[in-house]
Amino acid sequence: MAAACRCVGGRKDSDNLAGAGTRSIKDTCIRVLVVDAPSLWHSRMSLSRGRRWQTSYGQSTIQRIVQKKIPEWKNGLFPWQLTVVAWILDGEDVLCITATGDGKSTLFTVPIIVLLEVAANPSAYPGLVNQKAPVGIVISPTKGLSANMVTELSLRGVNALACTSESLTDARKTGRNLGEEIAGCKWPIVCIDPEHLMDKQWERITDSQLFRENLSFVCTDEAHLIDEWGEEFRPAYRHIGAFIRGRLPQHISVFALTATLEPGAPTRSICRSLGFSGSMFHVLRRSNERLNIQFLLSPLTHGLGGDTFPDLLRFLNDNRKAVLYCATIELCWRVYVYLLRLLPPGHERLKRVRLYHAMCWPDENEETVRLIRDDPACQIVVATIAFGQGFNIPVLLDSLMLGVPQTLAQTLQQAGRVVRDQISNGRAVVFAQNSAYKSAEKYLAQDPARRAQTHSAKNLATMNSNKALMLTIKTCLIAFINKTYGNTSETALLDCIAAQRQLPCSNCLPRFIGPLFFPPSPLPIGTTPLPPFSPTNQARRLTASTVTNQTPSRKLPKAMRARADADLRRFRDKVHKAERERVSHGYTPASSYFPNPAISTILDQFFAVSAVETIKAIIPTWKHYERHGLSLYLLIKDLQGVFLAEFDAVRLEKNAKARAKRREERLEDEDMDGEVEELSSEPEEQTQVVPVRPVMTTRKRAALDDTTNEQPKAKRSRVPLEKAAVVSASFRPQYVPRKRGVRANQENLLS
Repeated sequence: MAAACRCVGGRKDSDNLAGAGTRSIKDTCIRVLVVDAPSLWHSRMSLSRGRRWQTSYGQSTIQRIVQKKIPEWKNGLFPWQLTVVAWILDGEDVLCITATGDGKSTLFTVPIIVLLEVAANPSAYPGLVNQKAPVGIVISPTKGLSANMVTELSLRGVNALACTSESLTDARKTGRNLGEEIAGCKWPIVCIDPEHLMDKQWERITDSQLFRENLSFVCTDEAHLIDEWGEEFRPAYRHIGAFIRGRLPQHISVFALTATLEPGAPTRSICRSLGFSGSMFHVLRRSNERLNIQFLLSPLTHGLGGDTFPDLLRFLNDNRKAVLYCATIELCWRVYVYLLRLLPPGHERLKRVRLYHAMCWPDENEETVRLIRDDPACQIVVATIAFGQGFNIPVLLDSLMLGVPQTLAQTLQQAGRVVRDQISNGRAVVFAQNSAYKSAEKYLAQDPARRAQTHSAKNLATMNSNKALMLTIKTCLIAFINKTYGNTSETALLDCIAAQRQLPCSNCLPRFIGPLFFPPSPLPIGTTPLPPFSPTNQARRLTASTVTNQTPSRKLPKAMRARADADLRRFRDKVHKAERERVSHGYTPASSYFPNPAISTILDQFFAVSAVETIKAIIPTWKHYERHGLSLYLLIKDLQGVFLAEFDAVRLEKNAKARAKRREERLEDEDMDGEVEELSSEPEEQTQVVPVRPVMTTRKRAALDDTTNEQPKAKRSRVPLEKAAVVSASFRPQYVPRKRGVRANQENLLS
């Protein structure tokens, strides 16, 4: 059945769905697309609640309730939000595409607040739909986002449930049945992931008459993931539309929210998946450009397979709250350990840098979200993509992506987690490895048919068109993103200089003239500033047990310590003389140029000095390090060489003495063996033979003895083997048995 296309009050939009028209509202940021099938529209309206909320009375009621329940919103909703909320309350379907941090969560928060207020005071709002226990379902991609939604809703006075494995397990432990509670409409908002929505328990919930009567809407948050994750990663996303259209009543509003859905084929795919192809629905597309975020593409000077990531430090040392995205949990861990090593020792660093990924306990992830939101001492969250979808943490200022994300949509989603207040200046930095640039150039050099084959194979982890263009484009990155997502403001397709953007992208930055101000995150008054991430903090923890094989771990003997102390004091005199010639210091004593405590510290960790930076770590308060640190290091290395040579001489002398002593012992053993041979050569006169055991020495060879040039051992003469009868006789009793028969015969003769 062909849909009737209409264009009311505005021009046609070539980016809209095929066979659809546009209906504009008096708001330059709003472009509304309506698919209108007359026969289906009438059947739809017969099941819906009518357009009561879209009237002037309905919209004024919405604003009045919002100002009553959310006093901090003095002006109520924005015009575009008011329009969409009215559509939702009237049971119409909506696909809303607008920027991150633009207030999309308002679209499922305000409707339930309005319905709860009308249910509590029906007489105060005559002529409007009244549900006794209104319920809304929000489908979210991650349980972390569900927990964040529950927290945000609780601040608005709405009881919400995150239906996750953990909440279901906790409920079973306490004897509760969450399925019965949901079916009984005890939770106004239920946040759930697609996998749990397919559970058989939800068949019983959706069969409940009470639940079907009070269900008001179903919202799919981050709707772009239906295509991005639904093919292979999480197939349950592909079944959301079938569940909604097959299991839920038709009078409810079905709407989807996203910030990164391209016009054309991707939009049509999402609409088909959610069942927006027949009945009347609205597509609201606003610009997703974030004017208060600077987008930077920074080449990495190191790989991602090592344990050091120095390119991060110039951004992290600005002491701004930041989220640092990594592609894998293993990379998260290596970055986390690297940052901890660059901080001074102490438990404070465990709060300043936090981990967030799927392998962390849910309670730990929730604690991380709480700390980064509420605690000024928490600065950085090292996270996977699990933190990159939908989180609303206004205090985050910088988004750092170590490695290029899989898609352009993922890049913008992760960038959109920062400066949600729309006032502060934020930064989104993509650290791209050299291999990513080479892969992008190789991908674009392929035949277009080969590219299509690569895209159909869903090989997005390697490369795709938008990602390749982002890495190779030489013109403005913001203009490229605006063109990709159909942003049509007057300056959308201009570069940052021509558009006079206050925060230019990395491609336009060399031509930008003007200040860029990125202040640190505020700290409470009187709080000590956070220490920087510095390699010297790692070196400061060096001790004598952490030196290399060339500098053995040992303390200086008393004589060597005295000699080193004398040399260091002479070095202090040189420093004193040089500093007095450079700048007059009046009556400053010589000892202040290289204090005695500093000399003692150097002597205590003498063999731990393996680099110039180690001196700064061992004596961080020495104010003449910049000019004389290298000279001190060279002096210490010379003394180390002399002392190690003396240690080696003593060791060799000791080994020589030990070898001489062992030779004397061997000669004594050989003399004793000669005596044994002489005894064994004499004729045997007795039947009893006692074998001579060799003399065993109790001395053991020292572990470090040098036996390389040792003389070969002298061969001992072989002792002739004894006869078997002699050897066996030696194991018999040592007495001669009596001859009973002979003695008896003698006694008989005597008698």
